[in-house]
Amino acid sequence: MTVIEFLEELKTLTGGKIIKEDGMGNITDVKSRPFSRLYADYKKHYIKIDFIDATELLIEVNMAPPHRLLLRPENVVSKFLDKVSLSAEIKVGDAEFDSKYIVQNVNVAEAQKTVNEKFKEALKILEPFLFFEMTGNEFKLVKRVDIHSDYKPQNALNDLDNLLLLVDRTKEKA
Repeated sequence: MTVIEFLEELKTLTGGKIIKEDGMGNITDVKSRPFSRLYADYKKHYIKIDFIDATELLIEVNMAPPHRLLLRPENVVSKFLDKVSLSAEIKVGDAEFDSKYIVQNVNVAEAQKTVNEKFKEALKILEPFLFFEMTGNEFKLVKRVDIHSDYKPQNALNDLDNLLLLVDRTKEKA
């Protein structure tokens, strides 16, 4: 399955539209968006789905989060930086969560308020992922996927539904 075939099938599932963005915006926009993008009003949320490259799927929910937050899985480098006390990450006070994820771009109080049990349950369903981010105006999820093998449009729809659950749980606490 090609990227466009994947998006076309996902378009059918979401009721969205696909826009080929070549030539739109400045040259940086075109280079950063090599593929078409799916836009949809889905379950009372405006969403965008596209591929960063053929193996990385970006799902965005256009809704302003209560604050910024960047969350990535821990890796060898970040674990080393933790050990030598050079890490810039925020600890939320849950040893299991703190050992599994890097939390950044947020103060400790907001991180602890956001990363509650409901948030962690919703986040776990989205694993594995490259990162989850709350920006100034949207929620983003990037996942490594293999659309030629086991990752199908229905998987992307499930990830979208689960991201919306996480968004709603985050907004409940705002």
